Amino acid sequence: MSKLQLLSLVLIMFLGSCTSEGPKVEGDRLFDIVVTNNSPDTLHQYGFELDLVRVEQDFHLMLNNKEVPVQIEDRNHNDQPDRLFTEVDLLPNSSIDLVAYPGKGAAITDKVKVHATLSDGEAIKGSHVVNFEERWAANGIIMENDWIGYRAIMSAPFAFDVIGKIKPDLLGSVMDIDIEKLSPWGGDALDEALSLGIGSPALYDLDKIIPLTQYDRREVSILANGPLRAEVEMKVFGVPVRGEKIDVLIRWQMEAGKHWSQVDLSILTKTDLNLQFAFGLPKHADATDFTQGLLNKVHFAYTYGLQSAGGEPLGMAILVPEKYEVDTYRDDPHNYFYLVNPINQSTQYRMMAAWVKGRLTIFDEIDFLDLVKKYTVEYGAEVSIDPDFHLSN
Repeated sequence: MSKLQLLSLVLIMFLGSCTSEGPKVEGDRLFDIVVTNNSPDTLHQYGFELDLVRVEQDFHLMLNNKEVPVQIEDRNHNDQPDRLFTEVDLLPNSSIDLVAYPGKGAAITDKVKVHATLSDGEAIKGSHVVNFEERWAANGIIMENDWIGYRAIMSAPFAFDVIGKIKPDLLGSVMDIDIEKLSPWGGDALDEALSLGIGSPALYDLDKIIPLTQYDRREVSILANGPLRAEVEMKVFGVPVRGEKIDVLIRWQMEAGKHWSQVDLSILTKTDLNLQFAFGLPKHADATDFTQGLLNKVHFAYTYGLQSAGGEPLGMAILVPEKYEVDTYRDDPHNYFYLVNPINQSTQYRMMAAWVKGRLTIFDEIDFLDLVKKYTVEYGAEVSIDPDFHLSN
């Protein structure tokens, strides 16, 4: 190669390094997020959310030289990003620094989805006032990821149940499949007539369970619908309790890649009644008794046994953070409840399940208990999120 050719090659390489696709510099940063895992355990796909402060442009999130998938949400409905959600891997007692740069990130395939469709095919988007007479496709709202699904029944008894999955594909439409029957996609893992009730929220007053089946008005809002998490808000207005009308807020969400679904419960009404929240597990005669304990700063209770719609092994569990005081209540031989004293009229819990015919191979109760332990580690982990927004005047 001649000196002239070599000089030309060096010049081309120099000019190429000066383009907009070159290395990022400190001034490019929109914000940083330092995520610290203060626990002694590795956390895989740990999900967290963050409110965005004065971020008015597209951005992508980087960890060193790797792009991190992120879900950007517009909760205020003003065409401006105001919240992000992402999932990261965290080593024990360590920190990572995520950096946001201007520009769109790579497209993400949906890994979690909400199906909220009326029986006439109308898909619910945004907010919806529930009509007492209306009917829902699949009898309710389905939230699913590649591992499992849960359904909120939209008629009495307004309970949650489990939907087993055989393959990872997300449903295209609940109008196209009968989830009450086993199919190549999956099926209803609980018999709707006998076993509804995994984590189904209720109130507890004095010595009585008060289900949220009597009310004045019910509203549903789809807050997020993928690609990494989904969230539905349900408001129940006017639940009668000892002559008072109590309003209850239910926030129900699911993340990609998890077997659990999270519920946040709040009493919206100011009241002097000493109300507790109740949520529990149904149990068939051929399943283990309601077994509970405390592990990794998380209360847990589970049942396991021949309790799916087809009589196959199914494990179900409830997880509650240790900061909440819990008690138990037995309604009848097949229904057990956690009674939780709310903090500032609110509480939070996760419900989880695994089906022997589902995608995750669960052979016996020991396998299911290992899964419960895995998710108590994740739920009880001490993780701090420290953002630094580089705001300009």
